[in-house]
Amino acid sequence: MLGHGAFFTAVLVAILLPLVLAWRAQALALVERTLPLPASGLVDEDGLAARSRMEAQLQVSARFLRNPIALLSVLSPLVTALVTALVPSGA
Repeated sequence: MLGHGAFFTAVLVAILLPLVLAWRAQALALVERTLPLPASGLVDEDGLAARSRMEAQLQVSARFLRNPIALLSVLSPLVTALVTALVPSGA
């Protein structure tokens, strides 16, 4: 039973990880197209603040990996299998 939970967790990760990485790459590309860095490479305070606000609006930070709800949703098959294996059956 625990193997099934691990298998379905791996399937969820295999499906969701490329999706999340592609979405993040597209969001960062949108920020770059909308607010490009100057040719000199020196970013002023206003430009840096605008980029930071847009990145925050698009939520492209890596904090989603530490979000307990996101982790629980991916790990739910494994957690369910673990609980099922630990709880004795009445039959």
